[in-house]
Amino acid sequence: MHYPFFILPFDHRNGLAKDILHVPYPFSESDLARANDLKHLVFTALLKAKEQYQGSGSLGSLFDEETALDVILEAQKVGLPVTVSMEKSGTKTLELIHGEAFGERLNELRPTFGKILVHYHPGQEDENAAQRAIIKTASDWCETNGVPLMLEILLDKPKGHTPEDMLQVFAEIQGAGIKIGVWKIEGFDNADDWKKLAEAAQAPMIILGRGQNQSAVETWVEAAAKSGVVDGFAIGRTIFQDALSAYVEGIMSRADAVEKITEKYLHFIHLWEAKSLPR
Repeated sequence: MHYPFFILPFDHRNGLAKDILHVPYPFSESDLARANDLKHLVFTALLKAKEQYQGSGSLGSLFDEETALDVILEAQKVGLPVTVSMEKSGTKTLELIHGEAFGERLNELRPTFGKILVHYHPGQEDENAAQRAIIKTASDWCETNGVPLMLEILLDKPKGHTPEDMLQVFAEIQGAGIKIGVWKIEGFDNADDWKKLAEAAQAPMIILGRGQNQSAVETWVEAAAKSGVVDGFAIGRTIFQDALSAYVEGIMSRADAVEKITEKYLHFIHLWEAKSLPR
């Protein structure tokens, strides 16, 4: 794997249940099978995009064990970089899926990255300290065992996040002795905002889409690519949600849904490459 790294993430569980399948989470047995079917559909689109892609970047996946363990194993069989989510879905504060046994499970799967998503709130120190302790335990294992940690930071600020917010996050996370393999961060509208973060990040940065509309995410992708300091993206719902919803509702065929997702994924990759500066 090498950068730029273009991930089509589909480790959604609670959001998949509520926003696409319109069922309760945790899944029933029958709904779990439906969720798995959708994971396979997106994986098919990812493989199709990989076949068509002619650039120098790396295409990769991000899936969860609960709904897509078979997809994770298949992705590894075909040599696709695989990131595996480690956090429970739908919880207010961070919990790892396998608790203290997370390392044993990662050692079995040996993914390209182990990913943790955390809702982090600068200034709420009690909550942040508890979450940092969990991340530190995971980080220590990842560093020792050669599975880099991808840390996804969601700030949940009503008026949007700033570079200064992220610099504070970096300082607090790094100050706790946490080693990051890749930062997964919400986008900015301006390339200069990314440049403010580059030195402090001490690790590659990729942007996430957070389910925003296509125009907004295009702006983020352009700014990140133009900055010359960001190493790719992980965009999921913006790419696949409309097609999956149409498929679930019976108004789009499976083949058409795969094609639509493939097209959108490649659209963002080509946009990145068109706007990126030489590194």
